[in-house]
Amino acid sequence: MSKLVEELKTALAFDHNKIITGELTEEQALKIANDLHQLGRKPTDQEVYDVIKKYYKGELLSSANESRDQARTNTLQKTILKMIQSQKK
Repeated sequence: MSKLVEELKTALAFDHNKIITGELTEEQALKIANDLHQLGRKPTDQEVYDVIKKYYKGELLSSANESRDQARTNTLQKTILKMIQSQKK
């Protein structure tokens, strides 16, 4: 699972410019993934920020890049699905 936690951190940084600087536990990562998955669509940057801050109390940086709503990949969605599926096993 720790590999999936790192994948989630990478996807959040790549797709939403949200950089988690500290340790993200598996429990926190699963809660974030579940909340974002329940939206049923690609989340906005603000929704991602709100969900992360709900469970992660450490420092959260936003990169200087402009929001890439249109250019976003499906990396985060794919990672969330992997995490959801891993819970069910």
